Amino acid sequence: MRGTALAWLISLNWQRAQKKKTCRIAKRRSYNPMRLIRVAATISILCIAGSSLAQDWIEYVDRAERFSVSLPGQPTVTSSTYVSEDGKILPARVYTAQDGPRLYSVTVVNYAGADVTVVRGSIAYAAWNFRKRGGEVTYDAFAQVDRIEGHQ
Repeated sequence: MRGTALAWLISLNWQRAQKKKTCRIAKRRSYNPMRLIRVAATISILCIAGSSLAQDWIEYVDRAERFSVSLPGQPTVTSSTYVSEDGKILPARVYTAQDGPRLYSVTVVNYAGADVTVVRGSIAYAAWNFRKRGGEVTYDAFAQVDRIEGHQ
């Protein structure tokens, strides 16, 4: 009799423990549907607003010149020349895009065949010319990224 009563008591305690675990698991997995709706609505509004704000800007890629730039629309490309620091005339292209009253312009110079020292000093020389015309350079530093040194 004692063994049967003891087995029944152990079984009863085990069943109660299992019920408590089930209740705890159910409480952890429960969710508020209104909260889920609010989160989904917030995410969708942010996605729509983000895409509408960045709608006009594109990532322009020129594979021939090996560069990419973000512009407010498809740029117009004009061929030009650029005079380097040592006086050599180098081929260049000017990429221009307009956004209302704002004009964005990127000049890409092909330094193929130029002296290494001219290439290394090219950004400093371009910044010096820009300052000479009254412009302001907001970031001017020498850096190294993945062991590739250069002026930014």
